[in-house]
Amino acid sequence: MKALLLVLVVSCSKPQRAEPNPYVHVLTLPSEQAPNLPDAPGRSEVLASCMTCHGARYIATQPRLPRQTWEAEVDKMRNVYGAPVSPEDAPKIVGYLVTLSDSKGL
Repeated sequence: MKALLLVLVVSCSKPQRAEPNPYVHVLTLPSEQAPNLPDAPGRSEVLASCMTCHGARYIATQPRLPRQTWEAEVDKMRNVYGAPVSPEDAPKIVGYLVTLSDSKGL
């Protein structure tokens, strides 16, 4: 009886190979590693204030925009959306975004 029980346990514990299902496809998605934002003046303010809502990838992939546009965007984030950006940090954030934008060389 013990031998029969042992055979049942061993046979049930072997991994069973399933036949491939032609209707099941396996996709390998790209890595979701966030880009590293470059070190420049204003980076710590961007990390503290902007990344509350925006990820590094979103920040790093913004188009090249002039300072005036970045100032308007940061003001909009503060005044319309309530972004946690102090009046002292706003120019630092704008400066960083302009630097990041200019470094793309477009």
